Amino acid sequence: MEYKGQLKGFPKEVVDLMLKRQVEQGNKEDISVFERELFSDINEGGITWSETHEGDEFWEYVMNGNFDVFFELYPKQTEPKQSEPKYGDIVYCHLGSGNWVPRVLIKTLGGGACLTWQGAVNVDESKNIESSDKWRPGERRTSPPITKYTKQQIADKIGEDVDSCEITTE
Repeated sequence: MEYKGQLKGFPKEVVDLMLKRQVEQGNKEDISVFERELFSDINEGGITWSETHEGDEFWEYVMNGNFDVFFELYPKQTEPKQSEPKYGDIVYCHLGSGNWVPRVLIKTLGGGACLTWQGAVNVDESKNIESSDKWRPGERRTSPPITKYTKQQIADKIGEDVDSCEITTE
């Protein structure tokens, strides 16, 4: 949206917060108040800037076009872009027994299914394989799954008494 008047050139995020603060302070949401007079106070339908969470000094910087100050406090929200895996990527496929195994992707199929080289866990291995597996949606992912173990499970696995084990991230 292109704003008019004194709001011309303002980022949407800044204007959205101004309108939110306007309503929080008991005025009706009205963008025209700020289009006419950027620093409209509460009596003009605007805001008592010093009583906002951000304070009047913050708003003075922002109103003078220092939008970086705004985005330091309120970083732009970006959707993480998740790209579709492509030929040669490693995808993790579910074997049904709780195990996820890496496989080399041949291609994605409609509806989230995919085709992988049978048994290949890296691109070099896939060069000599002539058969493939088809995986239904939900049976593959593009990052390894996280497996959680209790301290007791780890102790049992390494053959130690649970009281003699200490879990560290090093």
